[in-house]
Amino acid sequence: MGMRTVVEAITGQRTRGTLEVAGTAVPWTDVHRQARLVAGRLAARGVRPGDRVALLGDTDVDLVTAIQATWLAGAAVTVLPQPATDPAHLRRILGDARPRLVLTASPDRLPVADLANLADLAATGPATGPLPDPPDPGDLAILQYTSGSTRAPRGVPVKHAHLAANIDAIRAATDHDRIHRRTVSWLPLYHDMGLVGVLCTMMACGCDLVLVPTAEFAARPLAWLDQLAATRATMTAAPNFAWGLAARLLAATPTLDLSAVRVAVSGGEPIDPTTMTRFLAAAARHGFDPGALVCAYGLAEATLAVTMTRPGTGLRTDVVDPAGLERHSVAVPADGGRPLTRLGRPVAGTRVRIVNDTGEAG
Repeated sequence: MGMRTVVEAITGQRTRGTLEVAGTAVPWTDVHRQARLVAGRLAARGVRPGDRVALLGDTDVDLVTAIQATWLAGAAVTVLPQPATDPAHLRRILGDARPRLVLTASPDRLPVADLANLADLAATGPATGPLPDPPDPGDLAILQYTSGSTRAPRGVPVKHAHLAANIDAIRAATDHDRIHRRTVSWLPLYHDMGLVGVLCTMMACGCDLVLVPTAEFAARPLAWLDQLAATRATMTAAPNFAWGLAARLLAATPTLDLSAVRVAVSGGEPIDPTTMTRFLAAAARHGFDPGALVCAYGLAEATLAVTMTRPGTGLRTDVVDPAGLERHSVAVPADGGRPLTRLGRPVAGTRVRIVNDTGEAG
């Protein structure tokens, strides 16, 4: 995509891929057609290029449609945490983001409200307006918020050019165009790994995407693994804790066929080699190829992906002296020391520089 925008990528893709959620499959072309209608309604109600729109809703086709519609209307997206169990956390995000509108998507109506009237969401009518000119690469695409677990949530601005470039980099790093057919994900869309790494990447290429609602995964984690087997998915992604949970489930589950998986990304939190080793051991009985494991490092400030191992590499570690690591932040090889997971090389278009506390090269 280079310096193109995500809107151009969505508009330009001509595939027969589908988006499937909770057993309902919709062609990407239909998602895009509906998104254009919704975008017209947003424009008719005052959403302008440069505005910010916050989205709150379950992982479903409507939420994905609303994300596309916001970009087509020229605005930037903030996907709010769902479920919104902490009103104070939500208020902090909304107070910082200052969106023109907060929306939830539904098949026939688009409830819209100004923040001043958040308690009284009003359904829009059928009116539509002309779509604005496509956004420029330098326009804001996503205002991505950090978790706020240790401090107030902070909004990270992601421009269209950055998003398009990172999608390109992810596709290249995972050998996407050669080996990918279908992705299964339960990752929430308010998290950058789920939004950028999965949804935006699959949306841009028009590939098959099966979304397991995060609430369904939380209630029944095996639903994720069942979908991987049932759909013969070639790609998935999850943080370290989920792979540990998968290890326990696979050890106690009748055989599933996971042999089609070619890319299984572990990222989003520190990757514990012990956890991943347990997963690989448990998954072997189910036909999982250990080389499919891709270890990654990323952060919202870099859009998402920073480094990734190549598919086929699998889990590799460096064993270092734990004392030197903890006291001096220096990784010195040591027999019998602490294993650290290798996270691969920087993705295309990304440079990594290691510095000390003063910002000087270490």
